[in-house]
Amino acid sequence: MTSLAQIKNWTKCFPFDEGELEIILRCHASLSKEKEGGSFLNTLAHSFPYVFFFLPNDEMEIRTSVVEEYILPQGFGGKFKKAIFPVEGIENEEEEIEKLINGVANCCRREPKDSLGVIFDCCCDEAGLADPGDLIDLCYRITVAAEILVSKHMDEKRTKALSKELIPLHVKNGRISNQSFTFCHQSACWTVSFHHQD
Repeated sequence: MTSLAQIKNWTKCFPFDEGELEIILRCHASLSKEKEGGSFLNTLAHSFPYVFFFLPNDEMEIRTSVVEEYILPQGFGGKFKKAIFPVEGIENEEEEIEKLINGVANCCRREPKDSLGVIFDCCCDEAGLADPGDLIDLCYRITVAAEILVSKHMDEKRTKALSKELIPLHVKNGRISNQSFTFCHQSACWTVSFHHQD
């Protein structure tokens, strides 16, 4: 069990306040009980304390399942889990929790390049290379998925039909490495610079 002193210590090391860390700890507790082959995204969604207030009954589970099956790329949940919660070989619970806190911070609280690193990890192959079109396609699909998850009402039939309208992007003869996947600041907008590897 995590002490209040440890939570306070984590507020100094990670970009989260105590309340946010408690939510991440709930996520960790849920992930520890997750059944083999369970949905990582559904487990995360059900760990947030306000889910049932805003989306009663099984609405969040329905939405997450529809998004996972019809909007996000096949196998995204497993790759996302591996990208933000790499705990293989770790037996210490505190270290495992810190891995999750760090992974969540990379998704939303650190520099844009850290968020893009998570997206890259969700798209790369075993050689550590990714197709630039896959990266752009995933960003687009995450945006659509987020909108579906937070919208007031979800039209399940329309959402399932939308999956046929999401056109995959293709880039000719290009794979990139994580080192060449850079993010450059130009005034108020961010530009992704792709350097093709031959």
